[in-house]
Amino acid sequence: MDVRRAGLDLAEEHGMHAVVVLVEGGLETEHLQRLLAEATQEVQAMAESEGWPVWWLEQDEHGSVVVLDGLAMEVKQALVDLEESHPLGQWWNLDLVTVLPDGEVGEWHRSPMRPEPRRAPSPEALQEALAALETDS
Repeated sequence: MDVRRAGLDLAEEHGMHAVVVLVEGGLETEHLQRLLAEATQEVQAMAESEGWPVWWLEQDEHGSVVVLDGLAMEVKQALVDLEESHPLGQWWNLDLVTVLPDGEVGEWHRSPMRPEPRRAPSPEALQEALAALETDS
């Protein structure tokens, strides 16, 4: 599945927002799957805690799409906060895709909320973050 295309299609079809969950590239399959599962679970938990109904979830080995209902700016802000606060968030790419008032489909970007660019984390940082999560479990 092309996750970004699926997100666009689902957002348009349901007239809601789609959170496209991707993991930044170059990781071993084992780490990629762990990061994707954790990101998807955290997006669902965030939506639940904010009272935003999740209407659809689709996931494969490349990414996932979570279709939810909420105010777009609030959802995007929560996604940016999640990327920045979660120990694994720096490897996540949480994009918000929505249907605009004119019927066009568009993507919300983080730059208006956090203009500074994200930095690529080191492989050592990933090992440390994964180990820290294991000890917290």
